[in-house]
Amino acid sequence: MLRKPAWVYSPNVSGKWWTNDSKKIIRQMVTVNTRRHKRLTYFSLICLVIAWVTFFLWIRALNTWTAYSGQVSTDSGLNSFVVFMLATLAVLALCVVSVVVSSVCLKPMDKRWKILNIVIIVGSSLGILSIMFTSNSL
Repeated sequence: MLRKPAWVYSPNVSGKWWTNDSKKIIRQMVTVNTRRHKRLTYFSLICLVIAWVTFFLWIRALNTWTAYSGQVSTDSGLNSFVVFMLATLAVLALCVVSVVVSSVCLKPMDKRWKILNIVIIVGSSLGILSIMFTSNSL
């Protein structure tokens, strides 16, 4: 027969297992965690929006540059390559941060917050895939 820990057999002074104070402390811990997860969800949503805006602006600038470079002779050397790689890495990093933070906030939230976190994870995953497949063609 397994022996139970000592705290199972020893009630507190009033004889109750759970007092109002302990319930209040647990309720405060849950609300603090919920607030933290909501803030982290907003942070990951902001990271996702910044990543997508950067990605679309980069594609627009690249298309404009392609049309402009046909008219004017420019050398597309190391400078454009470095800028392209920095933009790609920035979008990739923001998408990865968004996926990680949303996956951390996925478990203890309400249904609507879980749905928002799932949408953020899917959007960030699509951003990662789009960066991986367009980096060779651009």
